[in-house]
Amino acid sequence: MASPCTRPELPLEIYTYIFSFFGPHRKSGLYTLLSLLSTSQYIRAAASASILWKPFYQARYTHAVPEKEEYRKAQYGEDYRLLYFARRELDYRALRLLDEIRTEIPGRNAKACILVKEFSFDVWDALRVETQLSLPAYFRRGSSKEKHSPHPHALPRRYWARVAQGVIARYWAVKMWQRAASGDWSVSFEEMLAGFSAFFDWSPMEISEKLDEVAEDCRDALEEAEVQLDHEKPDFNLRAVCTAIVRYMEEEGWLANDFDPDLDEHLLNSFPHTLLTAAPQSFPLSVLSKTWLFVGICRRLKIDAYATRLLPNDTVCCVRSPKSQEPLIVSFVNETPSYNPGSEVPFFKRMVEAGFPAEMVSSAFVPLPAFVFLVEAVHNVGHDLRRYHDNEIGPWDNDDEERELLAAHAMQCAVAVTHNFQDGSPMIFPERMAEILPLDGQPIFLDALFGHDTALKPQHTDFVAELKDILRRMEDVDARAVRRENYPDQTIRHFAGQIVYNAPLDEYGCVIDWQYAPDRSSSEDDEESRQDPIRYRVLSMDLVEFVREPTDYETGGLTNQAARDLYHSWKHFGRYFEDISTEDSDMIEKDGKKLPTKLVLTAEMRALYPDDIDCRSPRPIPKDEPEKEES
Repeated sequence: MASPCTRPELPLEIYTYIFSFFGPHRKSGLYTLLSLLSTSQYIRAAASASILWKPFYQARYTHAVPEKEEYRKAQYGEDYRLLYFARRELDYRALRLLDEIRTEIPGRNAKACILVKEFSFDVWDALRVETQLSLPAYFRRGSSKEKHSPHPHALPRRYWARVAQGVIARYWAVKMWQRAASGDWSVSFEEMLAGFSAFFDWSPMEISEKLDEVAEDCRDALEEAEVQLDHEKPDFNLRAVCTAIVRYMEEEGWLANDFDPDLDEHLLNSFPHTLLTAAPQSFPLSVLSKTWLFVGICRRLKIDAYATRLLPNDTVCCVRSPKSQEPLIVSFVNETPSYNPGSEVPFFKRMVEAGFPAEMVSSAFVPLPAFVFLVEAVHNVGHDLRRYHDNEIGPWDNDDEERELLAAHAMQCAVAVTHNFQDGSPMIFPERMAEILPLDGQPIFLDALFGHDTALKPQHTDFVAELKDILRRMEDVDARAVRRENYPDQTIRHFAGQIVYNAPLDEYGCVIDWQYAPDRSSSEDDEESRQDPIRYRVLSMDLVEFVREPTDYETGGLTNQAARDLYHSWKHFGRYFEDISTEDSDMIEKDGKKLPTKLVLTAEMRALYPDDIDCRSPRPIPKDEPEKEES
């Protein structure tokens, strides 16, 4: 009788090779590999091989905190299965924390501090996955091939994940600028400017990846033009390489471009994400931005290039070749870029004529710390802000100006770092800013900027006290909750989440929220506020407006297309609404379809507008039926 088989016939290495075909390129690859870990001990050993898990790890995790990643690799001996599960545990903890931020108003800013300090870029990729959750069915495109079931609370989870990414990036930017200001030479010119894009929710790694793509495209263009990039080859010519790179920048629209000076993108010409994602450019780049882009491309092409400055205030590129001790100075100060050997630069000649040894003058072409260029970037952004706001920072509650407002936020944070609070320049954090950046108050201002400063100016002391009071009020649910019973003498005709239709404009919208606001705003007159002290905030296509009584609006049924348009027209939609409501609202029939008249409020909005949860939209009045007078 044959003895029972005690082990598989195939060697372990064969099983590992077979399992390698279940890679991250297959949708079910990860689940297959995980299921193999639950089988026999022999199969589990084969499926645990680090070589199998490395592709999954690299595919999912593109971001990390460098110091923590080095520690993990030392701890797990670069076993990618253990690394993968360690990072997934971090993901779960961070997402649980984010869920608390989403559903619980009190303590939000304190939890945001934990997010930026304890997790930071280690959970960026998990947050990115969260921003891509499957939308509710009513908000998907009709031609969408998405077959996944909608994730629960997908809209608010997407929103808060993006907010979390933004505050992580901005916290990194401020701390990085502080390192530069303290004389830390490890801060590079590239990441210094990337810090400005962090205020638009871009990570430095994403900026670097975009630069990689630009440099690779430039490499293809240079190879097609038969420009030699290998400095060890006899036909290598440094000037020819630099000229070809500049020509590529011109062809891509970064140089010598026509522009409309009124375009608001001109404000963002010092923000790298704008340079790298909006081509061809329709606005002029600053000298600093051109230099940053040129240096970034050169370094990726293995060309030794760095930024420096010539007296009095000219930022230039210094490019070196192993074949020559004399650098080539590339300048974008004038409309036409110039290329000069170091000895022919006017600054060099003047210094030699003044009696300085040529060797000493040549040593002036050295890399400078990033802080020097940070000061220049602050000057550039501040100049453009003054141009747009007549020497004043504009109102924070104007959604049409959100890009300018984020630029102003970046500038005032950079000013606080570069001036070390010595000039006493005022800081601002109006209460309405909490809607645009709901988690920035404590992590960015109270912690990163002011957390360790013991010599604040009096106005900054007042600002810190005022900001703490704002954050306390923002997290006080009992004080903020809006209840209809508190206004028994007022006619509150609409409710948060109500679908409305503007017949004259043939446009759908929704009521975001409402407030008892008898005091007039800057755009109202006294008569209007006296007649109707209830002020509604209404979202229509590409516009958020405050209205006393939306007389042009009537109850409307929301079509699929209108739902998608509303969601995509306003980036903050997911903070307020989760889905369309079909169970506790009246439906309007149109063209044989029943259309919803109400949106489901998020947990935050249910806490702030508890009486609006069960409200129903009033029945739309037929055109031939007169409106009944209220008794």
